[in-house]
Amino acid sequence: MRSPLLLLFSIFTCSVFAQNKLQTAPEPRWVTNYQYNQPSDTLGSANGYAYLLISFQKNLESDEYYYRYVMKVVSEQGLSVVSSVNESFDPSYQKLVFHTLKITRDGKIIDKLDPNKFEVIRREEDLSRAIYDKSLNAIYNLPDVRVGDIVEYSFTLKGFNPAFGKHRFGKFYFQYGLPVAKFAHRVVASNDRPLAFKEFGGCQPFVKTTEGKLNVFEKIVENVPAVLEDDALPSWYDPYAKIQFSDFQSWSELKQWALNLYQHDPKTKKELQHVVDRIQASGGSMEDKVKEAIRIAQGDIRYLSFSDGIHGYKPHSPAQVYEQKYGDCKDKSFLLSFLLNQIGIESYPALVSTDYGRTLKEVLPNPWAFNHCIVQFIAHDSAYWIDPTMNAQVGTLKSYFIPSYEYALVINSKANELDSIPFGYKDSRIEVLEEYAMDAFGIDVRLKVETRYYGDEAEEMRSYFLRNTTQEINKNFVNFYSSDYSKISLVGDVTYQDDKLANVIITHEEYLVKNFWTYDEKNGETASIYARVLSTYLKKPETKLRTMPLKVVHPTEIYQTIKIYLPEEINSEDYNNEIESDGFIFRA
Repeated sequence: MRSPLLLLFSIFTCSVFAQNKLQTAPEPRWVTNYQYNQPSDTLGSANGYAYLLISFQKNLESDEYYYRYVMKVVSEQGLSVVSSVNESFDPSYQKLVFHTLKITRDGKIIDKLDPNKFEVIRREEDLSRAIYDKSLNAIYNLPDVRVGDIVEYSFTLKGFNPAFGKHRFGKFYFQYGLPVAKFAHRVVASNDRPLAFKEFGGCQPFVKTTEGKLNVFEKIVENVPAVLEDDALPSWYDPYAKIQFSDFQSWSELKQWALNLYQHDPKTKKELQHVVDRIQASGGSMEDKVKEAIRIAQGDIRYLSFSDGIHGYKPHSPAQVYEQKYGDCKDKSFLLSFLLNQIGIESYPALVSTDYGRTLKEVLPNPWAFNHCIVQFIAHDSAYWIDPTMNAQVGTLKSYFIPSYEYALVINSKANELDSIPFGYKDSRIEVLEEYAMDAFGIDVRLKVETRYYGDEAEEMRSYFLRNTTQEINKNFVNFYSSDYSKISLVGDVTYQDDKLANVIITHEEYLVKNFWTYDEKNGETASIYARVLSTYLKKPETKLRTMPLKVVHPTEIYQTIKIYLPEEINSEDYNNEIESDGFIFRA
């Protein structure tokens, strides 16, 4: 029997095949045909292939975005990469047009551009995260590619997301994780378009020339070595040289762009009046009503994203989101903001970045600087921040956890630009008490564990207990300790207490350990105890000699206390140790 998911994929594929045939055309006249150097046998390569030329050229007035790749197969390892052409596009506003696809072998050119050989299919790569972007992939696996071949292809994406109106922005990379023999990038723009550029990673600026009413910005870089990343990099750190461009002149101008997308349909108030009335009639304080609105957005509306075209940036109507009971981050935020305003609480959606953090102010204003949406509301002359995509939160409003996004573009008509978000880890910690008890040396040991989770740690555990069965919970908990004790078993089920007002979860575990002791002739019965909980948060990076920042989850506040109840006194010495650095403090 075919699974529903497989059947759905088949329907998508058939539909795409029927409606989308790959287009081909000569290269646009405005494009510059850059030459690449004939490679030598000593050309730097990685994974069995080498980039001879990467050229991106963007015409901001005709909305044509041209791409050209030239690669050489250096060894058998590179055949699978170089022989696979796979480019994606959003059919709601883009057209994909191929210009060339050819192989150069022993100085002879073999033309491989055949639109009938391409498969155009839909591949939803983020289904596991409930995200559907509806993009299409044009795929062609070239036959008979050999070591020594030079494979070249070029194409143009026509169209820019209509959500951005007349604004244009983007970025060019001049370094990869692989060596590149030549980068050749261009931007063509009207000379009355106020285009700003910013260089990162030591990149030198574009060279500007004028052709009639157009400005042309060009940059060529040759023999660029690979950038080898250290492991465990922070999300805000990008080690590659790049240049960003944008015609947004300020964050305030970007805010105005966003404000135009977040406009309520006049019918929304009437369509959601019954929801507002229900919140108002729920009684209690204004804080209770605010918490009920938050509960609706976080709990009643499940997360599901259809982010194709304009709706990648424009939220759906709050009434539609409430009726269908699903939406993405901007849908849920737009709905929550509307409900809060209707009960008398000033509130706005706010765009944030889960990647840039405190470095957000360093980039040029542009919509791609943000990848998430939350809510700001004002109560008692204080600003509160709520993420509607989190699991339903409990406790007081002041204790609600918000990730440390650092900055937000609040979507309102106020003149300020980026707002600072106060540090959001409110009373977030874990306290573990492990108690080992024994009646005599050398026999089975009883282990009792009590763990207290506070703040967002409590929210994570609350969600964990709600989505797992007792059997799954028991299995996961006992397996946590099985790496230390292979003969360990639970005594009864794992239990927990949930103090929702204080937002604290307390778990209780009890185990019987049958192989706690190890016997040797010199020392007799011996045993070792490992701070297993702490160890999960203390991971050594693979790259020891670092040239790049190390990601440290901050703050991580973990307290582990181990008590051992012995059948008789033993000689022991006090032990104290403290390690302190810029990244952490450890005390034992």
